[in-house]
Amino acid sequence: MSQVLLAIDTATEAFSVALSQGEEIREVFAVAPREHARRLLPTVDELLSEAGLSMAGVDAIVVTRGPGSFTGVRIGIAAAQGLALGADKGLIPVSTLQALALNAWRETGQSRVAALLDARMEQVYAGAFDFRQPAGKPVIDEQVCDPAELTLPGGDWLLAGPGALAYGPSLRAALDGNDRVAGELGDCYPSASAALSIARELNLEAVAPDAIEPAYLRAAVR
Repeated sequence: MSQVLLAIDTATEAFSVALSQGEEIREVFAVAPREHARRLLPTVDELLSEAGLSMAGVDAIVVTRGPGSFTGVRIGIAAAQGLALGADKGLIPVSTLQALALNAWRETGQSRVAALLDARMEQVYAGAFDFRQPAGKPVIDEQVCDPAELTLPGGDWLLAGPGALAYGPSLRAALDGNDRVAGELGDCYPSASAALSIARELNLEAVAPDAIEPAYLRAAVR
């Protein structure tokens, strides 16, 4: 029997909660800055109610672990931990950048995706994923760096996410001009449904709620 998974993503300006039952996925998604804490638990209740479920019927909770907004990452993980502890469930952490990259790949079909979030202070959170492999194989370590210092393996890359929108010229210069940039998709975010898909495709195992480590990549910048 397929697992029932609840997924939460609040790591960026986007907010989403998703629930999978078999092949069906329900999701609430919105770009809603500063509304994450207010909307999160009511949205969880809404999706469970629509599915005729309680937390007892959920097998595990998927949560994006960062990087992203320090406050956003903290809200999502704290809520997921509270729900998991209250219902005696495990947590499945998924990279925010991998979830963003999966959405970009689904939208464009470009198999090499550099997922980029604005880290403030003229820097980006960066990850690169190859979707010729299941769920997008990571090909560099996730990092925070100056846009002009980003390095990627050979090949053409789609630059995706708010970081691509904010620092496009510097990123293109770092990649030796447009010949290595297959395109840009600035209006792209991670989502709970993408995180859920990654967890299912890779058969990720749940861990104890207190074993989750946020991937802040550096000290807090709001």
